[in-house]
Amino acid sequence: MVAKILKRRRIARLAYRWTLRDLHGTHTESREGATLVTLLVPVGHTTEERAYLFGGLSRDIFSTLVCLRPEMDPEQSKTRCEWKTVHQGSEQLKRFGHAACAWEGKLIVVGGARKYLAKYKKRDCLDDAFVFDPRREEWSALRWKGGFYARRYHTVCVVGKHLVVLGGIDCLEKYQRDVLALNLSVKGGKEHQWFAVSTAGPSPGGIANHTSVLVLSQETMKDVGNYGVYSLPRPKQASRIECEGIYVFGGRDEKGARNSLHVLKLGQRPCEWIKPDVDGEPPMPRYGHSANFFPKRNYMVVFGGRNDSSGYLNDLWLLELERLCWIRWDNRDCVPSIPEGRYTHCAAVMGNSLFVFGGLGEGNYCRGDVYSFDFVDTERPNNGIAQKPSPLEGNTVDICGGNLTERYKDPPEEEDVSLPMITQQHSVGLLRSAGKGRDIMEQFSATVAEPAREAVKGKYSGMKRSIPPA
Repeated sequence: MVAKILKRRRIARLAYRWTLRDLHGTHTESREGATLVTLLVPVGHTTEERAYLFGGLSRDIFSTLVCLRPEMDPEQSKTRCEWKTVHQGSEQLKRFGHAACAWEGKLIVVGGARKYLAKYKKRDCLDDAFVFDPRREEWSALRWKGGFYARRYHTVCVVGKHLVVLGGIDCLEKYQRDVLALNLSVKGGKEHQWFAVSTAGPSPGGIANHTSVLVLSQETMKDVGNYGVYSLPRPKQASRIECEGIYVFGGRDEKGARNSLHVLKLGQRPCEWIKPDVDGEPPMPRYGHSANFFPKRNYMVVFGGRNDSSGYLNDLWLLELERLCWIRWDNRDCVPSIPEGRYTHCAAVMGNSLFVFGGLGEGNYCRGDVYSFDFVDTERPNNGIAQKPSPLEGNTVDICGGNLTERYKDPPEEEDVSLPMITQQHSVGLLRSAGKGRDIMEQFSATVAEPAREAVKGKYSGMKRSIPPA
């Protein structure tokens, strides 16, 4: 398991941090159950990334559409964001717990919940969908013929010409386990038609408050437009992603919170559910969290959520998709710039940053702040690694706090090699692990957690890295 990780040669170098953004423009209330989706909007002769906040619940149920635009303030030399109301909405558009995604530069919103029916002690769920065109700044209804049932806290994503819906809770408070798809390419006045996606393998079952993320290589994404769930383009080059498909993580069912990871492999009929073999300790069970894909870095980022025994979470995890390995970032050195624990918040990726807004925290709504988790490229040393020669060349793991640098080489055949859990304090350091339990620590300024103190007694077990942002 560990050897499989270490035998994959890789050099990665990046800096990372949490940032509390300076907000301007329209006052935007915090809320739960809203969506934040990034669209490429034409600006002059180019395009610009903007995140669109829609719906949600706080003092009222919202139907307004608000745009979040990051910008640089040259006078203050700091990054700030601007909120701008794009559309006031209508009574028909009011909702929360809906799902939304981008499609051909437009925003698609599906389902959700509205008013509470006191007589039946249930929420009124919705079975409609709307499309927003940012060029025209107008909404239009997406109509179809049967096949879709009202639900809330489900997920949607677009696979080529197909809109895929997974899970959710219906009007009878039952957890849904179906995978439905709608052909968005229907033209000539014909009605759209939902169909049940044919699947095989161990599915997540009935689930809600989960996340589903489409993970495809950049080359596959370029040509996916005319394809769908049963057929995907075949890239000319081998994908750097270990397993492509729809990644479904966490959520809750009738038994409570979950932390299972399922992948729906596409491009075949039936599509296949698998539970991938992932290295590292996974995040604790949670629901109402966020998960987003960074295609330039091949990471899926999981943030926050709720666990009924541990409360509201503000931890952040990376699933490295090239090696399928969980990595947890330690937030302790980022105080006070880290978001408070929350769930049913919303998050979106713009550029090299993950933007987080809203949600429910301890006993109340979170503040209306916008936080971003930022990746920043840094220069590599000439030889790729800042270190001096070592007799242990060929079995080396290098870690630099603030700036993270990793190099994996083939370990000795007779021994598996892995890392103890470490927490590093922003200083460049080096940990080398020898095959037979021998450690050499050079220029290493770090706080070593309890699991590492016992590691020298024999072989290490498992791999857990915890490195605070710069």
